[in-house]
Amino acid sequence: MKFLKEPTDKGLHIPRAALNLCGFEAGEKVELHTAENALVALKGRMTAMELLRAAQSLQQMAVELHTHLAKVCGPCDGCEGECPFETRDEDEIGLPEYLREEAGTLDNPRIEQLMEQLAGKLQTISGKKQYGYLKAPLKSVVDEIVDELAKDGRVAQAYDLWYELREEVLHTYKDDLPPRLPLSQQKEFKRIKNLVIQEAVRLGELSAVFAPPEPEETDEPELDSDKQYALGKAYRDGHGVEQDALMAAALFQKAAARGNDSAAYALAKLLLNGGDGLRRDIPAAVEWLKQSAEAGNQFSQYRLGKLLLQGENVSKDTAEGVRWLTASAERGNQYAQYALGKLYLLGKEIPKDGDAAVRWFTLAAAQGSEYAQYFLDHMDDFRGPSLFSCATRLLRHMSRIFQEQTPKGPARTISFTDKKLRQRIREKKIAMGHKADDYEERMQQI
Repeated sequence: MKFLKEPTDKGLHIPRAALNLCGFEAGEKVELHTAENALVALKGRMTAMELLRAAQSLQQMAVELHTHLAKVCGPCDGCEGECPFETRDEDEIGLPEYLREEAGTLDNPRIEQLMEQLAGKLQTISGKKQYGYLKAPLKSVVDEIVDELAKDGRVAQAYDLWYELREEVLHTYKDDLPPRLPLSQQKEFKRIKNLVIQEAVRLGELSAVFAPPEPEETDEPELDSDKQYALGKAYRDGHGVEQDALMAAALFQKAAARGNDSAAYALAKLLLNGGDGLRRDIPAAVEWLKQSAEAGNQFSQYRLGKLLLQGENVSKDTAEGVRWLTASAERGNQYAQYALGKLYLLGKEIPKDGDAAVRWFTLAAAQGSEYAQYFLDHMDDFRGPSLFSCATRLLRHMSRIFQEQTPKGPARTISFTDKKLRQRIREKKIAMGHKADDYEERMQQI
C-alpha cells in the first residue's frame, strides 16, 4: 500500500495503521536507509527470514514501479509536451507484451478471477490456511491456479527443462519413464500451492471490508437493571459463579422475550458460536439478531449486516446487509461506519462512491479508527488490491522455485533424486565397472 505524507519542520509522521500493516511493534527501533528519491525504513532487528522477506518486498516494489512507469509512460523517444506520467490514467494505457516479459509480469484474467474467489473463501474459514488443511473444493481451486500458471510460456518452458534434466537422471537406471505430471500434481513443486494460499490471504486482507479489532466486550452495556440479563452475563463470563453457557442462554432468552434488546444480542452471539455444551444454532441466532436490530440495537444491526454481506452460514443478501450496516452507522457505530466507507471506496457489492466513502470514513476516524484515517489520508492514490500484481508475484514465486530446483553444474546433477535412488545409481555404476567411490572422487576434484 502507498502512503502520501508531507514532511514538516518536525519531520515525517508515519500513521500507526501503516506501522501495523508492516509488522512494526511499539517501542521497536527502526533502521532508516536513504537513497536517491527514496527512504526505506526497516526493523532495527530482524531474523534472516524477516530480512529475506523485506528484500523480496523491495524487489517486488521495484518491479511494480517499473511496470507502472511502462504503463503510463512508454518509450521516451520523441516525447513532447507535459510528461504523461502525471496526467494519464494508467487504466487507459495497455502495457506492451515485450515490456511485460522484461518486467516479469503476468496478465492472466483466469488466475485473477480464481485468486479473488480463493481469497473470499479463505476469509470465511478458520484454522490453518495451508494446502493440507483445506477441504477438497478449495484444494481444487488452488490446483487450477497452479495449472493456469503452468500455461504461461515462461513457466511451461522452465517446467519442460526441469523434466528433461530429471529424465536424464532417470534414464541412468530405467528405460521406461513415467508419464509427465501436470505442475499441480508434481510433488517437487508442492510449495507453490502454499504460496498461492499466502497470496490469496494477503489479497483478502487488502480487500477486507470489516476492520480489526472487532467489538467484543464494549458492545454490551456495563450496567443494566434487568436482573436476568445481568445474571446471564455472570454465568456466561464466569463472574462470581461457575461458567455455564446453557444457563446463560436460558437467562438471556427470558430477558430477550420480555423485550431486552441487549439480552437478545447476547443470546444471538452465544448461538452463533456454540460450545461449552450449547449447540450452535445459526437460524435462531439470526432471528434474535433481527429482533434486537429492529429494536434499535446498533451492535445487533452491525453483526446482522456483516452476516448478510459475507453470506457465511446464511444466505447472502447484499441489500439487506447494507441496510443494517447503514442503520448501525447512523446510530454512531464506528465499525459499521468504517465498513460502509470501505464498501463505497472499493465499489464492492455496491456502486463505487468516493463522496460516501469519505463521509463514513470521516465519522469513523472521529471516533478513533486509525484504519479509517489511513484511507482518508490516501483517497487520491488508493487503487484497491491489485489482482494483476498478485498474479505477477505468483510468477516470481514460481521463478524462485525453479531456480532452487535447477542444478548448478555437475555437482548438483543428482539434486532431484532421493537417497534410495542415489544408492541404486551407485550400484549400477559399480556393475558397469566403476569403482565404488569414483563418483565421490570426481565430486571432490570439481
